[in-house]
Amino acid sequence: MVVAVAMEINVSVAVLIAATVATAVAVLVAATTAIAVAELVTATVATAVRLNLYRGEGTEVVNKDLSELLQNHKYIVN
Repeated sequence: MVVAVAMEINVSVAVLIAATVATAVAVLVAATTAIAVAELVTATVATAVRLNLYRGEGTEVVNKDLSELLQNHKYIVN
């Protein structure tokens, strides 16, 4: 009886450890994927903006928007 209870506790602990590890791995994979996607989107947008600025398209709009932002908000620049 005592051996059976001890074995059942060991199985429960093993299942708990396996579930915890699986959850941690799933969270790590999800977080890593989210960061990678955010970096990719940021790089893509930055590249698109640079390409448009290099071509001279839309520079007036960008400059106007930046000047309005700087006038309407206080920014700390390091």
